[in-house]
Amino acid sequence: MVNLCHRAGFDEVDDNDVQDLLESHDEPLSNDELIEQDKASQEAEKEGDEEEEPVRGLDIKTLRECFGCIEKALETMKQCDPNHARSSKVAHDVEKSVKIYQEIYDGKTRKTKQSSIHSFFKPVRHAVLVTPADPATAGPSISTADSSTAGPSSISSFFKPVKCADSATACPSSISSFFKPVKHADPATAGPSTSAPDSADDDVLSSSAHSVEDE
Repeated sequence: MVNLCHRAGFDEVDDNDVQDLLESHDEPLSNDELIEQDKASQEAEKEGDEEEEPVRGLDIKTLRECFGCIEKALETMKQCDPNHARSSKVAHDVEKSVKIYQEIYDGKTRKTKQSSIHSFFKPVRHAVLVTPADPATAGPSISTADSSTAGPSSISSFFKPVKCADSATACPSSISSFFKPVKHADPATAGPSTSAPDSADDDVLSSSAHSVEDE
């Protein structure tokens, strides 16, 4: 430690000084020394607080107040100045100079309106409780309908052949089945044919013709 002091430029420091310094830290501080250290620390904190400058900024409220004061001052000058051209020129120059602050004010108000609109139209998420349905009791689903219970997929499915239980009384499968050929009865067992009246009529006509020729 003595060598370090000599390198730092403290050539007068010797071993005794170092020993005295170490022993002084072992002794407890008196009340007066504690009070002095407390005062020194408080003064250092006050100096640090005084050096810190308050945060400055142009908010919407400050800009609005400034614009109101400037407008009021220009209006007073127009009313009191007999030279209307001079007061108008001053008002024009002031408004031109204050334009930069007007742009800052417009930008801040625009951001405030956008943030308020976004906060108003926040998406609301509703919690939906989904419980799996029991396949034994649940009704048919739209997307996964059962083929046995699902509705017809086309018009042709409405006209499916009807299956009857007994083959002897089966329903016709098509229109042509309604017009089956009629089976005629056996001539040996059948009654008088429907063509007999036609042959009798032919005999009457032939006999009438012969009587006319004889006359």
